[in-house]
Amino acid sequence: MSGVVCGLLLSLAAGGGLLADSLIFTDPSTGFSTDGSVWIRYGALALLTLIFLFLARPGTAAQGRQNERSPFLAGVFGMQAMAFFAGFALALAQIAAQTSAAGGLFDRYTGERTFDLAAVLLAVGWLAGGFWCGWIAVGFVRGTKQPAGTLLLGIITTIACFVLCARRFVFSPTSIQRVTPTLDLISALAAMLLCCGLLRQLYLPAEEHQPKRLCFFGLTAFLFDFCVVGAKQVARLSLGQSVLEEIGDLPLLFLGLLGAAVAIETLRMNPRQRPAHFSKE
Repeated sequence: MSGVVCGLLLSLAAGGGLLADSLIFTDPSTGFSTDGSVWIRYGALALLTLIFLFLARPGTAAQGRQNERSPFLAGVFGMQAMAFFAGFALALAQIAAQTSAAGGLFDRYTGERTFDLAAVLLAVGWLAGGFWCGWIAVGFVRGTKQPAGTLLLGIITTIACFVLCARRFVFSPTSIQRVTPTLDLISALAAMLLCCGLLRQLYLPAEEHQPKRLCFFGLTAFLFDFCVVGAKQVARLSLGQSVLEEIGDLPLLFLGLLGAAVAIETLRMNPRQRPAHFSKE
């Protein structure tokens, strides 16, 4: 437990450092750092990610907890489902605003679409993610194994994270010198890895190193999806800018919390060996 808690605390500290850096050492009009090399920021986050590899406990043929009741996991997945549904509503609102400003779904003269196709795909993905996480929550309430039919919903959610990653790479003004857009791209990648880890844990046979991998994905998601994205939103709020204008930020924030919960729960997959005098004959 101490290693996972240490990783969570280090992630919170990194988020606080990024918030201070955004408010003090970043030009709000351009997004460029005004003091220090950007490689110091990237290097610190890379070092912290490397530390997560050592903090994640090694697995020992874990069987997972698909058949156990867990009110804690049920509540976390329930909150994630609500976040996905809220992300779906925000995506629809953005698509509606785009089409209303353009006067329709397609240009009447050229026939080209006037809406963001990636936003439509994300809306579908977030809707599927809401139903997927809601179904998982019900499974942990009842203590039943996740039905194989929900695997498709999980795959669609993972694809949505990939679409978000590609969308940010193509449309965002990403530059190695602009830390925030680059970290937005990494945050989407961390969310995709967490979804992949959950798919493996919930639907595939257990593997020896599965808990360690899932713990690492959970800690990484907490760092980049909750702490980093949260620091960005707090900085925007402090500067009087609009928050949650990017349709992927709200689901990613809660995916970060889900990652923390998953990292904590992996400890129960690897119970410590009892001393001989406590073992049953």
